[in-house]
Amino acid sequence: MAQKGGWPVSAQVQMTIQAGKAKAVTLSGATIDPQKTYRIATNDYLANGGDQSSFFVGKKQIETNVLFRNAIIEHVQAHPNPIRAQLEGRTKEAE
Repeated sequence: MAQKGGWPVSAQVQMTIQAGKAKAVTLSGATIDPQKTYRIATNDYLANGGDQSSFFVGKKQIETNVLFRNAIIEHVQAHPNPIRAQLEGRTKEAE
């Protein structure tokens, strides 16, 4: 992910990148614990290496049988307020 400039970094994740390598990664403000297991939700296209996301290939996958489109529809129906995009500064280059 760091080699791709932090793509795809999700909400609550912040990453500092130096020379294409992750130097500091936090999740909800807490440092990532290498002894813990974290789950990442993504679509099967990316999970199987699509769009050059080879960092997911070979990792354990749990099929949910939920279509991405349906998850978005359900979320929008449950949260009818307008969706507003904003820059969050999830990634930054180290100085």
